[in-house]
Amino acid sequence: MALSPDFKLWCELQACIYRKALAKEPFEALCAFDLAKYLRIQVMPPGFVPKLRWNDRQVLQIDDPEGWSAVTVIGGDVPVIINNTRHQYPRQQADVMHELAHIIRGHRPMTLERFPGNGMFIRQFNRQDEAEAAYLGGCLQVPEVGLKQQFEKGVQDVQRIAAYFNASKKMAQYRINVTGVRKRYEMK
Repeated sequence: MALSPDFKLWCELQACIYRKALAKEPFEALCAFDLAKYLRIQVMPPGFVPKLRWNDRQVLQIDDPEGWSAVTVIGGDVPVIINNTRHQYPRQQADVMHELAHIIRGHRPMTLERFPGNGMFIRQFNRQDEAEAAYLGGCLQVPEVGLKQQFEKGVQDVQRIAAYFNASKKMAQYRINVTGVRKRYEMK
């Protein structure tokens, strides 16, 4: 899904704005859980979600714990992000940032439906919304200005960059690729 240059610029700006609101420099790491708290959004594992049916909790925690990452539910005044705590911490950061991106963009929540026969969930989603949330979530976790600062300091190792931003190596590499930071520094 093609995203406009204006949208991408807006996303990078949001990463800076939220860091400033949380008393961080634009290039610093930002914890997804801190951003959620700032936005007054609860993040919790399925075992702590009130009114989650027992059989739904069973599917999420026991039957298919690796088949999902995070999901936002709206049920009252405050959105709640149900987070899969079985994933590694960098993955949880990316998953929560992705869900926060949906909320920031004002996307309508996707619908979850039970698949007949096995009780597993299937989801209906909007491709444009998912592309926007993936890009904004990536910017919130690993902003371009932060990548530039790392490269200027001579830190170009993907694993070190990932560790700095509490990100997975895959997320750090994705952000390096989509921003073109490495190419710009190789040309200097």
